[in-house]
Amino acid sequence: MKIIYAVLITCFVWSNTCAQEIETVSLGNKLKVTKINFSIGNDMDMIYNLDHSYFIDQIPNDRFSDLKDLNFNGQDMVGGTCENPHFRFGLSLEHPSFKNFELRTNLVYMPNRVDAVTYENRFTDFTRGEYINFHTTHDELALEASLLYRLKVIGPLNLYGGVGTNIGASYNNDLCISGSSNLLADNINPGNADNFIDDNIESFYMEECFDPGISTNQRIFLEGGLGVSFDWTNIKFLEKLEFNLIIRRGVGFRVHPNNLQGTHLISASSGLSYRF
Repeated sequence: MKIIYAVLITCFVWSNTCAQEIETVSLGNKLKVTKINFSIGNDMDMIYNLDHSYFIDQIPNDRFSDLKDLNFNGQDMVGGTCENPHFRFGLSLEHPSFKNFELRTNLVYMPNRVDAVTYENRFTDFTRGEYINFHTTHDELALEASLLYRLKVIGPLNLYGGVGTNIGASYNNDLCISGSSNLLADNINPGNADNFIDDNIESFYMEECFDPGISTNQRIFLEGGLGVSFDWTNIKFLEKLEFNLIIRRGVGFRVHPNNLQGTHLISASSGLSYRF
């Protein structure tokens, strides 16, 4: 939360400074910064075919490597999670030669992204009931650019559509494996790597966490939505505001030190734009 507050305070101070000093910022007398944008929302940046092997590949040693060879099937997976809240802050740039087009550039902060799967594998060689859970959390900072076409529909309503991409780095990574099982497989000992599970053990609970290191994310996406301006209010400050709803759909990849995985993105956000 401290990071969020720091980012928001910095953005607020910077945007106020810009608004006071300039009405329209000109870059090379052609490309102009015309808006400040802020939005919040939620992403589902989902790994293709997410399963236990995705998590085990991130463990920085050979612990739990035997779990990768276990035969989980579709019926074994009883739960999955992929949640990615986000905050976007950035600028819109326009060029007089390309009317109704705008280039949106954003700094994207995604705190506490969660990826998780849970298996309940009953009456097999691995276990006699109960569950095992694989769970990762991390934060991400990304740089993003979108090229959008703006279509004025009627009155204060604008429609937006275009393409975009972003690239980011994930940090504060934490990977945990937990479970409660009657383990029967050989060579699995989450509590002590030097010992083996004894076949006579009937009940077992464990949880162990690792730092899988920094990962890199790249995405390309289609982006569309609507904007509602407040120029009908006849209030100077409100006349420069626009409320936005945006949806993104796309594909990408996530690179960890030990593997590369494809991703697909579903994203929705709402926010405000302030036009200089």
